[in-house]
Amino acid sequence: MFETGWMERLSRIHPATPFVFWLPLLVALAVRATLGGVGAFAALALGGVLLWTFTEYVLHRFVFHYIGPRPWHRRTR
Repeated sequence: MFETGWMERLSRIHPATPFVFWLPLLVALAVRATLGGVGAFAALALGGVLLWTFTEYVLHRFVFHYIGPRPWHRRTR
């Protein structure tokens, strides 16, 4: 992923790390949100999924795959 070895080593974590860190937080926030009503929680969750999907599409379409008119905009490898 990275051309330098030290940065490559810093980018690696155990596959379970995101689940151990984020799952308890997600459960706690979901329980807190449902106390205000299940309908509001469902609407916010659906809105969040739709917003995240749209954001990912826009970033991948217009930012990550951008090829500009100048030579320095293009990757050489």
